[in-house]
Amino acid sequence: MGLIVKQDGQRSQLRDRVAAELREKAQRTSLDEGAKTDFVEDSVHQRDMKQTTSLAGAWVALFVLVAVAILIVFLTLR
Repeated sequence: MGLIVKQDGQRSQLRDRVAAELREKAQRTSLDEGAKTDFVEDSVHQRDMKQTTSLAGAWVALFVLVAVAILIVFLTLR
């Protein structure tokens, strides 16, 4: 099933109407940008979470050191 439209040069009347509707929608959403909520920080599972402390870097460094030590032990036992 198709829709036959009058062609005016390269663009049809349907294309013009769709383009105008999309422009209007984009303009409306750009005006409402400030009213949008951040669903990441407002989500239920984020409410009781704590912020990562500076001690997290120490844990990562410790993990890397242990992984390197285990790798060295396995390579020397070969």
